[in-house]
Amino acid sequence: MAGSTRLAGMVFDHCNRARVQASVRYDNMAVGCSVMWCDDGIFGDVQASGMNGRQTFGNGTAGTALVVIGSRRTTFGRIDSTENYKPVLYCSVAKDAQGRAIDNENCVFGLVTGTSARRSLESSLIALRSGRGCTFAGAVGTGFVCGYNITRYSSDAGFAVDGNQLGSLRGTFPSTGASADAAIIQHAESTAVAIGSNSMMAVEAQCSGEFGVALLSGELSCGRIEISGGRRPVVVSDATLRADQIMISNQGLEALTVGQSGRLYGTSVDIRTGSLGGARAGVRYNPAFGSSGPMFVQLDNVRYRQNGTGTNLTYILYDPDNGPANWDVANVDVGGAIAGALLEGRALNFRNGRVQTVAGKP
Repeated sequence: MAGSTRLAGMVFDHCNRARVQASVRYDNMAVGCSVMWCDDGIFGDVQASGMNGRQTFGNGTAGTALVVIGSRRTTFGRIDSTENYKPVLYCSVAKDAQGRAIDNENCVFGLVTGTSARRSLESSLIALRSGRGCTFAGAVGTGFVCGYNITRYSSDAGFAVDGNQLGSLRGTFPSTGASADAAIIQHAESTAVAIGSNSMMAVEAQCSGEFGVALLSGELSCGRIEISGGRRPVVVSDATLRADQIMISNQGLEALTVGQSGRLYGTSVDIRTGSLGGARAGVRYNPAFGSSGPMFVQLDNVRYRQNGTGTNLTYILYDPDNGPANWDVANVDVGGAIAGALLEGRALNFRNGRVQTVAGKP
């Protein structure tokens, strides 16, 4: 029965050049398929339901359709899993019998889709703790705590997350009560296991929890970020975010939060509504996020339109703590009630930052 089993459907351990190209279905298991230290393999599609059980050793929970550990140059098909308790796809870590820390490297993963098990605080579409140069087709899901959960723990020394290409993410991510509700979270427990640089195509998500995109370690380059909802839709601290387009609406507080040691580079920021929680800032520096060190924001265009939703913003850019070396903004474009105030400079609250052009279009 789901929630009680410790069984795995298929386990491949040091099986190089394995060929399992049929579509396989797993129901009510702790783990559907586990592929460990396998090179040059080909695996077909996975269908699963009720992935919810207990770990084989110890008392921890389980519930994953596909677990991949230490595999290289291996191709995996798409995964569709309903009522999934933990990550649908889990690129995890473990040392082999010789004590070697081998990363998942140069693997290709198909599209991941699914729904989360109810009341799970551990679910995600894709959890990535080990991966070098891997390619992910993308993910689509409903009800998960996270879409992409890119987390490294202090015990992960010797492994790496770097140089991965992440496909587009789409989904609805509710407030689950977990500490890190987010469409994407990139986090490391310490600098000793810092995350490297990864890239993704786009994220389009409706969020109801704390975050939309929370970048707390490493670097992420993204073509388009579109978040509706979330208390803080985009947070960057102790990390670097590069994005072509960022579109935010129905945010609880500020649209973009930059913390200590956060670096934000963007071509276009489009804030489409006011704050539902009464916040007055659009792009805000918040020293409560991050460990230490200077922040930097470089944006080509920041656009704000109040469409009657939420509290109208008073400040498009808000940073009373930093100086001119920390902000480089080429153009701010606003409409509605604050356009006149912005033209007079009252809505740009950051110390000595550079804004070349301020365009008000009521």
